[in-house]
Amino acid sequence: MNYLSRILFFSLLLFKLDLGLAQEVCVNNPPKPSQALDNSEQTGTSLPVQTKAVPSFKTTKNSQYSEINRLIRQGTDPLTKSFHASRSAQGGFCLTCGTSSQTQSNLNQVNEVLQQTVLPLKIKKDCIVAALQREIQQTGSICDGNKPLRQFDNGGKTAPCLHATDVDYIHYSVNLALQCLATVKAPLDARVVMKKINNESGFNFFLAYVGGVGALQLTSDAVKDMSSYKPQPNSSTIVGSGRYIVEGVLNSQNKACQPFAEVLKNDIKKRPPYPGRNSYCSWVSTGEGFARNLIYAMGYYLHNRDDIIAPKLRSISPHLAENQEILNALTLLSYSSEGRAGAFAAIRNLRLSKNSKPAEVVQAANKKYTYLRETDKKMRELLENIHGPRKMSADEIRGNTCVE
Repeated sequence: MNYLSRILFFSLLLFKLDLGLAQEVCVNNPPKPSQALDNSEQTGTSLPVQTKAVPSFKTTKNSQYSEINRLIRQGTDPLTKSFHASRSAQGGFCLTCGTSSQTQSNLNQVNEVLQQTVLPLKIKKDCIVAALQREIQQTGSICDGNKPLRQFDNGGKTAPCLHATDVDYIHYSVNLALQCLATVKAPLDARVVMKKINNESGFNFFLAYVGGVGALQLTSDAVKDMSSYKPQPNSSTIVGSGRYIVEGVLNSQNKACQPFAEVLKNDIKKRPPYPGRNSYCSWVSTGEGFARNLIYAMGYYLHNRDDIIAPKLRSISPHLAENQEILNALTLLSYSSEGRAGAFAAIRNLRLSKNSKPAEVVQAANKKYTYLRETDKKMRELLENIHGPRKMSADEIRGNTCVE
């Protein structure tokens, strides 16, 4: 084969490879009628198979908008590199990678956390796929590092097409953050994290508008509380009081924290920009933005739960503060339009006392408060993308079937 023939051959080969990537199935397309995910038949691709009928939706993502896939494939940031390394078993966060002593150390650390908690620490991939297939009408931004590439309507046909690899990346990153924070502070309940992300963004980590950014729709107030700010005069809230969680990630020996620590190491010296039009990329870019968003937003949830809500409950009754379902409900309420004040108001309005029965408290809260009802409604939408339209059990609505 002469020189020109070789050039032509490899050019055609690259063209076919690019064409193949462009034509890959958009996993985040809403299921068509008579399609849903069947957990019993999944083989790792999390693609739809024929089962019961589910409602049809308007939007069908176009495979030509595959920037997310390209950015993940080419990413050199710490989180994306760790993701690729975990897939090739050549490092990254891999419990059984490295020397035998390193492997045993990693396993001992995770086992220690598991022995101390009954909370699930991992979200199932199929539930992330089902969340991504929900219709989310919001503005999105795609960034290459801190460089914005384009904005789009996530409910329109220019929304990004997510490939199976992209879903693997989201699944890996969210669960890695859960495992990291489990050793920095008390573990998060993966059920409530899954339900919150499903409600706020449907795992579309690139959503950004004036009301919130990223997978967990982080706000400026949350960033203030998690960064290097001092107590404010005449205020009941110490702004910056959640900073210790970010510092804990930086100082952690847990390998799951390493990619996040690399991203956050400069945030302690100089706080990251508040979420806003000129700084969306700092919070939603593939890699560093996603990593920062996960730790700040999940850390803020931990801070609200353990440092704000739990002490208030403990002052009323220790057994209420130890009940995970009550803590979850009231902490979620702190993300409603009323913020923490709304959670405190709920404690008063629900007339909590040492004689309150946890199951009745949770039932009353879910019935009374719009934010909790909306969170459950979005959970039903997710479950319908898996099972088709049917009555969902209380365990399913709580997220029990979406975690492990």
